Amino acid sequence: MIKIPHKKSKRIILLAIIIYGLSLGLSNAATTITYTYDPLNRLAAIDIGGSQSITYQYDAAGNIQQVTLQNDNPELDSDGDGIPDSIDPDDDNDGVLDGDDAFPLDPTEWADGDGDGVGDNADCNDNDPAIYPGATELCDRKDNDCNPTTPERDCSPCVLP
Repeated sequence: MIKIPHKKSKRIILLAIIIYGLSLGLSNAATTITYTYDPLNRLAAIDIGGSQSITYQYDAAGNIQQVTLQNDNPELDSDGDGIPDSIDPDDDNDGVLDGDDAFPLDPTEWADGDGDGVGDNADCNDNDPAIYPGATELCDRKDNDCNPTTPERDCSPCVLP
């Protein structure tokens, strides 16, 4: 819920509708929008599809004092930037667009040069898909598991070329 206190009614109504429309990403043409007016014929509420609403509170002079935006079905916003993932071009806010990001929901990773499923930042060898953290250590004179403390001499039997 977002509460916006403001006295300039025209601006606040427009701002509320724009912000709310963007936050919902309304794309369903079948959504029902219901407008409710108070006894003085002032806009009191807008109900969008039964789970989202905008309500208005007025002072005695008729000026809008508060606009409340309520979304009972908020869209996922992985990076918390206020833009729902459905329309956010960079869901993890790492500066790499989702279409170019091998890990669009991990802000610490964006590329996987060897295609092993482990991002280049965590992978100790970005050019070999058999070498990554957690891989089985083999007796091949390589650090397969990205853990230099796992000695190959513990591989038994071990025959080095």
